[in-house]
Amino acid sequence: MLRWRFFVLLFIYLNTQAQTNLVPNGDFEEIAFCTSGVNVFAQIQNWKGCSTPEAFNECFGNNNFKVPINMRGVQFPQSGLTYVGIFNILVPENREFIWVKLNSGLDTSKLYQISFYVSYAETSTLLSNNLDLLLSTKTINCSDVNSCCFKLTGNSFPLIKDTENWFKVEALVKPDSSYQYICIGNTKSDLQSDYILIDSFAVNKFSFLYIDNIAITVVADIVPDSIGTPLCFNSITPNKDGKNDIFRLVPNEQSKLQRLTIKIFNRWGQLVYSSNNISFEWDGTFKGAPVELGAYPYIMEYTLLNEQKSRTKSGWVHVLY
Repeated sequence: MLRWRFFVLLFIYLNTQAQTNLVPNGDFEEIAFCTSGVNVFAQIQNWKGCSTPEAFNECFGNNNFKVPINMRGVQFPQSGLTYVGIFNILVPENREFIWVKLNSGLDTSKLYQISFYVSYAETSTLLSNNLDLLLSTKTINCSDVNSCCFKLTGNSFPLIKDTENWFKVEALVKPDSSYQYICIGNTKSDLQSDYILIDSFAVNKFSFLYIDNIAITVVADIVPDSIGTPLCFNSITPNKDGKNDIFRLVPNEQSKLQRLTIKIFNRWGQLVYSSNNISFEWDGTFKGAPVELGAYPYIMEYTLLNEQKSRTKSGWVHVLY
């Protein structure tokens, strides 16, 4: 369950701040030993795995784990010399996860960008883009990954037959706790997962993903609104299930306002929604089509009752599926 704190935020962007990656060995280039065995992922420093994740580097003596040609297909690293790989679906109901302790815990007063790259392995007999990003305050329990963590879930890269390219997965996260661990894998069941069947006659049905360059960096400091009360919720899940489908003001806040204008933008600065109505409702669409998973900045100008002065606040609405 997503656990966002619902209050208006004023973001002060840190354009001059160094982009320090909080993920140790996020590019997997630090290798303890170039083994000739099969337990190659254990040689990736700092990282742990649930089940048997794999790693790929030319230095490994076993041809199954070299680059660019290995037992899962042909792929060059997104950068550097190394990448790792996991089964995000292995029928029936088998999954693999990778996780690591961060260099420092996340700060609840900051906004973070989390990003990594994925590529479909060409030996996969089905392709699935289901991959969850999980954050935890304690060591990952591989027997109970589903309930251990804050989970950001989505189909955040294309579900297409493309085993050549790397796809970037990214999200903006405002943590509600000092999370110290990051974990990546698919927590959905076989029936819940989306996939394209490649080989219907294959005995083993699986989707295997290469992963490279995982990063968590600070995007902004967050200063709570000086009014001290929430104006609107900051995340929606517009899947038409009747629960949290609409971005709008908290009901009891509408009576406090005499005027309001809101504009919502995408990451490229394109206006996707605007309204002059205090009772505005954004359903997560742009020109009639659902917007992509992600964080959308908004600017709100409003006037409180019994005031003449206009107030301006900015924040983010997180669209999740």
